[in-house]
Amino acid sequence: MSQANPDFEQLRSDTEELYKGLGPMLCPALKEDVYFTSEGFNHLRYKFRVPRTEAAQRRKFKVFPKAPEIIKVTTTIQEYRVGITRTGKPGRDGLCRTAQAQYWGFVHVFSNNVRVRAIVRKVGNGQAHFWSVMPSWKEVESANGPMVRCVGGGDMEDE
Repeated sequence: MSQANPDFEQLRSDTEELYKGLGPMLCPALKEDVYFTSEGFNHLRYKFRVPRTEAAQRRKFKVFPKAPEIIKVTTTIQEYRVGITRTGKPGRDGLCRTAQAQYWGFVHVFSNNVRVRAIVRKVGNGQAHFWSVMPSWKEVESANGPMVRCVGGGDMEDE
C-alpha cells in the first residue's frame, strides 16, 4: 500500500476543519438555509461508497472554500435534477428505503476566471444541504495523448 501524501493529508485536514466550522447559511436562490452536514464532506471523499481518487479529492478540496461563498450569494439556479436515492441502512431483507432527492447546481465565475459549481441536495422533505463542489471543467485525453482541461457546460454529474 502506498504511503499517504503529506501535502494531500494537510489539504484534507484543512478542508475538513473549515467544513466543520460552517453553520447553516441562507441561499437566496432557494430562499432557505443550506446545512453543511457530514454527508456533504463524505461525498467530497467518496462516490457510491468507493473512495474517489486522490486527484479528484484534491480538486474538490482546493475549490471547496468557494462553495459557501457561492451558496451565500447565488440568486439563480443554473441546474436542477430530481432522482431517487437510498436512505438509511438496508433492512433485514437487504432492501433499502428510498426517497426523492432534488439537486440544485450553482455556477459562479470568480474574478480570476475560475469557474466553480456547487451542488445542494434535499432528500424528501428534509433540509437542503451542501452536496458537492467541483471546478467547472473536466479533464479528457486529447488525440495525441496528454490530458487537457475542457471548460464549458455540462451537467451535474460528479466526476
